[in-house]
Amino acid sequence: MCIKRLMVLSPMNEVFEDICKILGLTIFGIKGEIMVVGIKAESEISLMREAGKRLAFVLNELEGYIKPGLSTFEIDKRGEELIRKCDGYLLFLVIMVFPASICVSVNDQVERWNS
Repeated sequence: MCIKRLMVLSPMNEVFEDICKILGLTIFGIKGEIMVVGIKAESEISLMREAGKRLAFVLNELEGYIKPGLSTFEIDKRGEELIRKCDGYLLFLVIMVFPASICVSVNDQVERWNS
């Protein structure tokens, strides 16, 4: 039997975390609950690998582009161009109705946006 999803309503603990690691399951939160996603198929892993390569390209290009004096708006626009160049989807704009294409912060600030 292959576990696809397991919802855990109790708080996360180290034993459960260790069991998930042994089983090769990934853990992430959904509205305060814990959801475990089953082992990925090779086709899914291939898609994730390609997405990671595209993300690495965007991040590397942005790293070379960013310099003192640029506004977060300018960085966002460059990020959007790079994502489109990779045939990527701007999920922040489309699904999340986020006010920008990427999440940019200045220096040691942390960005957080709630819809």
